Amino acid sequence: MGLDHVGIVTADIDKTLDFYLAALKPLGFVFSPAPSSLLILHPPSNLPSYRRIVTLGSGTVNGLGSTFPDFWVSSLAPLTTSDPSNPPPPHPHATAPLHLCFSASSRKQVREFHKAALAAGAKCNGPPGIRDMYHRWYYGAFVWDSEGRNIENPLNVTNTLAIPSPLSATMSTPSETPQERIEISTQPSTTLSPQTHQPITLSIHAADHLNPVPDIAPPLHVSTTYRYSPPFTPASSGNSTYFSDPVPPNYIYSRLTSPSTVSLETTLTHLLHGHATVFSSGLSAFTALLLRTNPKRLLISGGYHGCHGAAHVLQRVSGMEIRDLHTTAPQAGDLLHLETPENPTGIAHPIRVYAEKAHAVGALLSVDATFAPPPLQDPFAEGADWVMHSGTKYFGGHSDMLCGVLVSKDLEQVKLLKEERMYIGGVMGSLESWLGVRSLKTLHLRLERQSRNATELVRWLKDEVEGKGVVEKVMEHCALQARKEGEEGEWVRKQMPGGYAPVFSALLKTREMAQKLPGELDLWLHATSLGGVESLIEWRALSDPSCDQRLLRFSVGVEDVNDLRRDLENGFKKIAEA
Repeated sequence: MGLDHVGIVTADIDKTLDFYLAALKPLGFVFSPAPSSLLILHPPSNLPSYRRIVTLGSGTVNGLGSTFPDFWVSSLAPLTTSDPSNPPPPHPHATAPLHLCFSASSRKQVREFHKAALAAGAKCNGPPGIRDMYHRWYYGAFVWDSEGRNIENPLNVTNTLAIPSPLSATMSTPSETPQERIEISTQPSTTLSPQTHQPITLSIHAADHLNPVPDIAPPLHVSTTYRYSPPFTPASSGNSTYFSDPVPPNYIYSRLTSPSTVSLETTLTHLLHGHATVFSSGLSAFTALLLRTNPKRLLISGGYHGCHGAAHVLQRVSGMEIRDLHTTAPQAGDLLHLETPENPTGIAHPIRVYAEKAHAVGALLSVDATFAPPPLQDPFAEGADWVMHSGTKYFGGHSDMLCGVLVSKDLEQVKLLKEERMYIGGVMGSLESWLGVRSLKTLHLRLERQSRNATELVRWLKDEVEGKGVVEKVMEHCALQARKEGEEGEWVRKQMPGGYAPVFSALLKTREMAQKLPGELDLWLHATSLGGVESLIEWRALSDPSCDQRLLRFSVGVEDVNDLRRDLENGFKKIAEA
């Protein structure tokens, strides 16, 4: 790639800066002041250049340039301590007055540089790796040459539209000693993981490190296309290498991916225990699943009628057979698609049982877990190969976005899945992705309350209302299954440790009652879909022609459960009187 930037050390920072600013002014070299400890990653485009000032011991680092800060001037005053008996160590740059940075075009080049430099006699000053204290895509390595100069080799930092790293040994390794720590106020920590933090914390902070500005609320990126930057390398067939990392090396076109999409996928990956890929809708995700797995036979039963429709569309071009999941013995090459809890009733099915059946013959199991997202259920823990969600529902949670999610633990499959998404055009929009990032921050708060509300309501209807008036039957639901004694309820409680689906259904005594009840309610809004903070009721025959016309589906929101119950009681009374 060539030389990226140069840094020098000076004992008199003011004198040196005055000299270079005067001497290089005809070349357009200036800097724009920034507050101490502030890192400017994306300066306004109308600024001719910009300056970076960071605390480094008791010195500063200053970036100068005409269009990009490629000349760095550093003041490295001696480190001090308040304890005379414990003098500070020599500053790491005391014998390294020159810093050189040569950029690489790939992570492989960075690794090869580091290996070759050490073989030639250099000393390691930081192995190849990610250093997000610079910026979110930084990947590089550092060595000391034979005379003590600090040599840096990052992955083409200019191609990321972020500033290059300054002269600093203290930023060349992920861990710094306290004396060398650099304070950068806009850079959040990226130490969060499912192993160290709880899901509710991850839902809020998992993508913090991808936010390029100090705003607490992540910005909305509306652009569909992004500037090319050197090196201008011809495209190769296929783009799976572009998707090798969850965060791409650069952004090209939003049909591949976008900043908001990556932030949403990052958070979902932390929450769903696998690599998440988002799509424009739940049915788009289901179609992508069928295309990726390309099964000889699809074993599916019940559940959302839209998935059956999508399967029949694909059947016309692929010849895929469609069989009943519960009555067909699986074979090698099959895809078993299990929806649990199942739409529209909320009944649960034992994931582990179907996983064992599939794996015993070399088939795959996918689970549509839309009705029980985290923290309610983890299908991977029960043996699922793929997990699907209609993120429109609970991941969105506000009835204002469309989203589909596919999750796999196989990273190679996910790379291919994202490449195929680029060709079938199922990428999620930037606005919807931004809404998803916003919504996930309250996912656990919403789901826990919705689940509690639904459990209380469905058990009340079953125990006190069913068969005594308007309601003829409350359909089997996971909250009802879970209270059964012995093994009959134990597997449900184990599979859904976080609670039960916030959706249930009931059969009224007549078609006319089912049709009329939604109009007699005040809090339960008559609409299709589910998962929002508001409670919905749907005469299901309006959207699903295959269901019993006496069926009502209830999607429970976050309102006060007593208010919801009282609204239903009033509605039942009006219907009974009529």
